[in-house]
Amino acid sequence: MTAISWTRPIILAALAGCTGAPPARDTAVDVPAVELSIRGRITPQMILDATSVSYGFTTDAICGPSRTRPLVTARQVAMYLTRELTDYSYPAIGRVFGNRDHTTVIHAVDKISGQMQERRQIYEQITELIQKIRAGSA
Repeated sequence: MTAISWTRPIILAALAGCTGAPPARDTAVDVPAVELSIRGRITPQMILDATSVSYGFTTDAICGPSRTRPLVTARQVAMYLTRELTDYSYPAIGRVFGNRDHTTVIHAVDKISGQMQERRQIYEQITELIQKIRAGSA
């Protein structure tokens, strides 16, 4: 494990609500200060919260291992929104969503992006969700 600079802000992976493990030094992720939840800045947790309310699942379920179709759709939408609304990389998004591989995130982003182009209903749902998330970050 690489050394963590304790002079910079630390976010514990457990705080994302997805790992279920108690906060521990070995699960810490060193992040720049700009990635912290600053008023007006959209965070993955804000996206998870809005998506969970919109789709009727808990954030733990969205980050969990279940592969039921409605849950997978909610997870893919949340991954897409995290990629579009934050500066998080594919691997970082994968870590937020229960330590998923970055290729899973790429697939989710591509799939939702394609569905938005093909189906107006999906486009409108996601656009509405984006507006709710942005309104919550103001």
